[in-house]
Amino acid sequence: MHFDMSLTPFGSAPSAPLRCLVVDDDPLVCALLVKYLRLHRGIELVGETSTVRKALEFCRTLQPDLIFIDINLPQAEVFLMMPVQAGNPRMQIVFLTEPDDRTIEAFEFRALHYLLKPYSAKRVALIVDKLLRSHVSLAIAPPKEPQVEAASKTMWVITDNGRLKVKHSEIVLIEAEAPYSRLTLFDGNTYLLRRAMSQWEDLLPTTDFIRVDRSLIINLRRLEKVERVSRDQALITLRGLSEPKTLGRQPSLRLLQRLKASTLVR
Repeated sequence: MHFDMSLTPFGSAPSAPLRCLVVDDDPLVCALLVKYLRLHRGIELVGETSTVRKALEFCRTLQPDLIFIDINLPQAEVFLMMPVQAGNPRMQIVFLTEPDDRTIEAFEFRALHYLLKPYSAKRVALIVDKLLRSHVSLAIAPPKEPQVEAASKTMWVITDNGRLKVKHSEIVLIEAEAPYSRLTLFDGNTYLLRRAMSQWEDLLPTTDFIRVDRSLIINLRRLEKVERVSRDQALITLRGLSEPKTLGRQPSLRLLQRLKASTLVR
């Protein structure tokens, strides 16, 4: 029998009201947090994982009420919108972070929960008490109207200057610059981000975006023209780019086949 050590389920405590998931790639730090959380009867540890991908799987299958996640993990910023994406306004997120003044100020400004490293039993107890009280308040509060802006139309990215909320419609293309990726927006701004191309594929809707090759994802709604310049090459013009992009034979064929089947073709 094979066990995936990055995704280890825990036994449940019948009296615990908050189902909790811990996400951190440092096994020692994670073990310490789990140890302190187990001291609280109001917390039920349903899982532990070291990757955001596995955490998203947990959210779909186990629907935890509470998630502790290291903000420095690749793609961790998707959890800024997780309560909306999961359709669970009672879900609470606690970001695990180093004592960086800029990070703390940003969290406090946005009224987000955070827990500073290194952990102590007292520090964990304080945040657990706050979360439990918040959970009770959410449970008795009247339901809110759905948000006007759908979470599926936006995403958060972490730049050198902090977090940035990006609309899908603003994205022109994404290019691989291993181990990073470069995001280009319609306003001409570009951002070098710590996010793999496969992660972009998971986040962006396939109705509007296509990964034409290993190093390029384009927004089909920004596509103006595809011009075959030879048997093995094509030029694509995208609104928001000053110069056309060159595609090889296979990427251009992949794009043309997609366009033929797409409702975006006029």
